[in-house]
Amino acid sequence: QPARVLVEVGEVGEVVAPVTSTAWHVAVACGSLKGSRGDWLVEKCAEIGAATLTPVLTARSQRVGAKERERYERIAVSVMKQSLQAWKMDVCAPCGLFEYLDGLDAGRAASATSTTRVFVGAESAGGFGEVLCAFREPSVDGRRVEKAVVLVGPEGDFTPEELEGLLARGVTPVGLGARRLRTETAAVVMLSAGIVALE
Repeated sequence: QPARVLVEVGEVGEVVAPVTSTAWHVAVACGSLKGSRGDWLVEKCAEIGAATLTPVLTARSQRVGAKERERYERIAVSVMKQSLQAWKMDVCAPCGLFEYLDGLDAGRAASATSTTRVFVGAESAGGFGEVLCAFREPSVDGRRVEKAVVLVGPEGDFTPEELEGLLARGVTPVGLGARRLRTETAAVVMLSAGIVALE
């Protein structure tokens, strides 16, 4: 007589990410990208696992049209299906650089148990790998890094005034080695390094 296997099926609850995980967000001045480079950026960020991608508007990257955003959204949906991911990366509406950071500050103040870190690529800064090591454990005040942001400037970089404003808001500058990377490449490198280091 063949053996019988009994399987008990219970109610499936809500899937919740581990409490130790860090949600990664990408804010990039992609309005300066030409050709299909913006599409490639969106595709790779979605594939690697970014939670959101926000086009930031800077002095050297001043527009992202509605048609571009719609195309980016379609790419994110396509990646979700092809990669069999449970969540789709959100393509957010373009906003000003400091408007974006002010929104993050509001979220930081509302959380007593977690914190947000913003990393911006800078040529003269310390290596990103070394900086990330300091964020593996909860911070001195006991809060964990729940949200991390990769912030990348446009071709030609941020203006000196923008860089000064970023540092004044507590953004952490990080270096990406001796090579000068394109905007979209820098974003993907930083996102990849961050996810590998903190998860």
